[in-house]
Amino acid sequence: ILETLFNTLAFVSGLIYSINSMVGDRIYAGHLFYNYGYGIFPLFLLFFFKSIETSDIRLRIKNILLTGLTASILVWIMPHLFIIVLILYRLS
Repeated sequence: ILETLFNTLAFVSGLIYSINSMVGDRIYAGHLFYNYGYGIFPLFLLFFFKSIETSDIRLRIKNILLTGLTASILVWIMPHLFIIVLILYRLS
């Protein structure tokens, strides 16, 4: 299941970069934080899904803390991603 998860996250990350024309525009405009946010978002999804998937309580707490850390970094870098973070927390 982890291999499938990594492949899915890699696909989603590539899809965000390839479809989104904002990435090139943001590099040209000098807004690099947006691109950092797009790079960190798959890590957020990885920690989020691993925290749901694991049954060991210590690993679950570790992954939840890492999810919160990456969520706070994402909200600081890209405030409009806060809505996605809230939706994913509501689904868990």
